[in-house]
Amino acid sequence: MRILSALLISLALLLPRPAWSADQTTLVRYATDGLIDYPLALLEKSLQASEEKYGPYRLQRSDMSPSQGRVRQLVTDGALLDVMFVMSSEEVESEMLVVPFPLMRGLLGYRVMMTTPENLAALEAVKSLEDLQPYVAIQGGDWADTDILRANQLSVITTSDMVSMMRMLKAGRVDYFPRGVAEIWEELKLPLAEGLVANKKVVLRYTGPYYIAVSKRRPLLQERILYGLMQLHESGEFERFLRQRPEMSRALSFLEHSDYQIIDLTSPFTLPSIQKVPSELWYQPALEKSR
Repeated sequence: MRILSALLISLALLLPRPAWSADQTTLVRYATDGLIDYPLALLEKSLQASEEKYGPYRLQRSDMSPSQGRVRQLVTDGALLDVMFVMSSEEVESEMLVVPFPLMRGLLGYRVMMTTPENLAALEAVKSLEDLQPYVAIQGGDWADTDILRANQLSVITTSDMVSMMRMLKAGRVDYFPRGVAEIWEELKLPLAEGLVANKKVVLRYTGPYYIAVSKRRPLLQERILYGLMQLHESGEFERFLRQRPEMSRALSFLEHSDYQIIDLTSPFTLPSIQKVPSELWYQPALEKSR
């Protein structure tokens, strides 16, 4: 009997196990500063769209409000947080599992320069990367954007928070602050940005996939989120949701109806995820499509 029992146990271990238990609740822990409601809404929509296949879920917000660098550490470790929303880089993709679905269709890589009225005319006259190189940008020290700008021989000063960035820009210690085309318009309404303006004549562009990144401890969560997002894409709900968002609608309106010069920057990163993203998920301005 002991031999038979041992054989049965061995056979059970060899049998393929289900990838997911439909009655198992998926816990998803995240941290937010309150400014990431768009990607958070997409995360929840993806979990809803995958419920039939993967079962129920529970989103759990952390009481912490750590910096982006600290969130990366916590998701990489996987003990306290499971996901984050981040612009990808080689480091990000080596530390975590990214879901290869650009939540903003690459719009985060379209950057509009926030600047002062005193610098506006000079920056509007920029026609090439070489024209921009004499000017100094401000960025976050742990942002992927910083590495991209520097790889293109652009001068960058870094600091840790938005308050310092705005103050340095106003004080004339830097010349411009590149912001995502979906970010800048609302940011200019903030009291902290009073007196600052947008350079609407020049757009910097580089590959900027904004992903949901998952702890390596949770590969099935990565699989589930990707499945849910693709379901949203195939049904058309993703595109409708994106265009209904005020910040995205404003960004797309600017890109599709304004007269501006695009300056393409080369990314120093080789991102494995890029090859996994279907081409139709990347945004292409209507002006370029018509050429």
